[in-house]
Amino acid sequence: MFYKAIATSAEPLLSLFGGSMRLVPIFKRTVRLRADDPAGLSGLYSVFPPNSRIMIVQTHSDDCLIHAGCTAAIIGGALKNMSWEAHLATLVSDEAGVTDSYARNYYKNVLRPQGSHYAGLQNIKRYIRYRESNLNAAELGFQNRHTQFDFSWPVISAVYDHDGKRLLSSATAYRKPTNGDLARVCDFVADFRADIYLMAWPGSLHQHHRQSTSLFLKAIKCFNPSAYVYFWRNKEEKENSLFPDNICLYYSDQQEKENSLRIHNANDSQNTRRGGSGHYYEEMAEDIGQYVNKRYPLADAPGHYAEGFWAARIGP
Repeated sequence: MFYKAIATSAEPLLSLFGGSMRLVPIFKRTVRLRADDPAGLSGLYSVFPPNSRIMIVQTHSDDCLIHAGCTAAIIGGALKNMSWEAHLATLVSDEAGVTDSYARNYYKNVLRPQGSHYAGLQNIKRYIRYRESNLNAAELGFQNRHTQFDFSWPVISAVYDHDGKRLLSSATAYRKPTNGDLARVCDFVADFRADIYLMAWPGSLHQHHRQSTSLFLKAIKCFNPSAYVYFWRNKEEKENSLFPDNICLYYSDQQEKENSLRIHNANDSQNTRRGGSGHYYEEMAEDIGQYVNKRYPLADAPGHYAEGFWAARIGP
């Protein structure tokens, strides 16, 4: 049984795998820091101390770029200078995000000319998202520090919008993780004992995100309970939460544009499936960043974009 977030006056209490877990916020007030100097390090060092071990956990290949792309790109780029020891983990390929037509065209125009043979659309879709996961890691600077779990949590009960075209991930049911999935995450956390984790909000609207965070929190509690966890959220999750962001990092408009380009370059299968402008995920990241910048104003903010986190530790 996976947890659900129970709102209290000060912190969330999670019911997790038959036990309980209390998350205690690290900061009582929102820490607001500029991260727009040439290396972006002066502000980040205040919340990611030099020589820290950092683990970024994303459920899907595009999650980190959308919710924390500027922050992660600086960490990934700074790895060359050994400022931090950091790693990126991607848990689910999420083939449900690739349309049938895109998969057929990809097989016809890319895989088949290369002599590759994949049986069935589902395998082609998994390959596409697996490849995009590596592209996302490379865009962030983690190409040599990236682990793909490739968990299979397929749709078991799909819910679509009124047109029957858009899968509503917040209402769709997916296969739950197995004990084997949990064991792999526990081994991973035990081997790489990070000081700080970045991951999805425990009460995310997407079941995949909730499951991923649930697995990692369980493993962290067992094998690395002194670590800090920085949770990212989408705009709706931020609006509906009783717990405001307690870390906000402010970026320049140029840094925002660079992150939009990273999202565009690494997520071709996702760019047009939503229709509209063909830049759905880029616009989502921009919307979240502008919301954080407006809700937590900084007098000398360098632009109109910020990335916010709720930072906590596992309580007794």
